[in-house]
Amino acid sequence: MHSNSNSDAGQDFFALQINKHMSGGVFVDIGCSDYQRKNNTLLLEKDFGWTGIGIDMFSGYKSGWDAHRPDSTFIVSDATTIDYKKLFEKHNLPKIIQYVSIDIDPTTGNIDVLKSLPFDDYIFNAITFEHNLYLKDHPNSTETPHVERVKNEAKEFMASQGYTLYKEDVEFQPGKPFEDWYIYEK
Repeated sequence: MHSNSNSDAGQDFFALQINKHMSGGVFVDIGCSDYQRKNNTLLLEKDFGWTGIGIDMFSGYKSGWDAHRPDSTFIVSDATTIDYKKLFEKHNLPKIIQYVSIDIDPTTGNIDVLKSLPFDDYIFNAITFEHNLYLKDHPNSTETPHVERVKNEAKEFMASQGYTLYKEDVEFQPGKPFEDWYIYEK
């Protein structure tokens, strides 16, 4: 028996479904935020024994992760500046990583993070990618002119890496599409 999802749109359930509800998987949670609230990987770690890395720029989240998420490592960093291959090697991550969540602000940073993942060296079974398409018509958002480009660029890039768009324009509220979900089909 497992608890409820802490994610906005069931990203943790998606990761579990794609990985056949396996125990002991590995995640990389980029833009992880709080250890619990609106978190895409808490359920995976607590109820399924997954381990992994959480990355966020805000150091205020670190104490909660350190206290309540002992099976994962929290890294305070700008996710767009990380050498992910070196990071994965340093933390001995396996060549198959079950789940990657990409959710940083601003949205334009997400495409930079996606393209900096070491696709030549690692397989990612499931990736959730935030594009915030719902902001495309928002009159006061600085993100407005970029979200469609970010979404389309990610879609083209993922196809070029051999990934399948599993679910497009996932909504966190009705009419608010904010993510695309990708899978690697062996």
